[in-house]
Amino acid sequence: GLAQRTGAMEALYALAHATDVKSARAAFEHVAAPSLNIGLADNSGNIAYALVGRVPLRGCMPGAEMMPLVGWTGDNDWRGDTPWDLMPHSVNPPDQKLVSANHRIIPTTDKAVYLGNIWVAGWRALSIHDALDEWKDSGTRVGLDENQALQMDFRCIPGERFRDLFSSKRVEIETTQSLTKTELVALRELVTWDGRMDVDSIGATLYELTSDAVADQVFECLLARNAAAASSDDASDAAERLLEMAKGQGIDASLRARSELKNGVVSTVLEALAQPSSWYLPNGDAVPVMAQALRVACTFLEAAFGADASEWRWGKLH
Repeated sequence: GLAQRTGAMEALYALAHATDVKSARAAFEHVAAPSLNIGLADNSGNIAYALVGRVPLRGCMPGAEMMPLVGWTGDNDWRGDTPWDLMPHSVNPPDQKLVSANHRIIPTTDKAVYLGNIWVAGWRALSIHDALDEWKDSGTRVGLDENQALQMDFRCIPGERFRDLFSSKRVEIETTQSLTKTELVALRELVTWDGRMDVDSIGATLYELTSDAVADQVFECLLARNAAAASSDDASDAAERLLEMAKGQGIDASLRARSELKNGVVSTVLEALAQPSSWYLPNGDAVPVMAQALRVACTFLEAAFGADASEWRWGKLH
């Protein structure tokens, strides 16, 4: 049930009196809420990570909580909390780095702790790992300046991979898809993009809109597999709403910006383009899907900012 006290103030008091990472982690043992990823370091050079906050032991099977459950039998009630010693934590890992970016922090094979099954994709964490590895290889000591650089880093790894997929198909797109002059310019801007979501970037704008247009086609293809989706007006409306939700739009206007499902969309788009099949793409061909996505992006941008692609900057759209 609900805790009478969060334990947060007591934890902050204990943290203020901690002398090392071990006692600092112990300060959070009785915190009920909020659940947080905590990074710790001490004057002796030790580093640590700890997940704090109550994690319930559920009566239902892992994943079942995603759907409505029987609430009147007690079978699905909480059975208590995950013991503190089993809560995810790490002290002085062998690779000398700890990264937390709201991604999955324990493998799916870990049966001791169940933390849910919807996560932010690990792209941001991968970018941080890459930066830390680069600094380690160059002998750079990671300090405040480096951490500030990480906070302000606009690198977009899925964007880089999306760009590379378009680059690998560039010649085929240009020679088989009858692109307009504007669309050819857009394709060039996309494949020469540096993969950063900088405010003045044209490539960032094209990545965001083109990847979204690819997602439309991918999920429409998946939905088309269900013949019932087109059998009635009601079913058609339901399919359109499902498409919006699958792409990450919330279930209500108040949540329309994004939902957790958005995190899986980019990965699905990259998989669909990297390994084309009729499961994801019409006729299993990525090239016309890419070209159509470019057309959709260019049509929107021309209407919004004019035909001059130099005006299609990320800061204007974002």
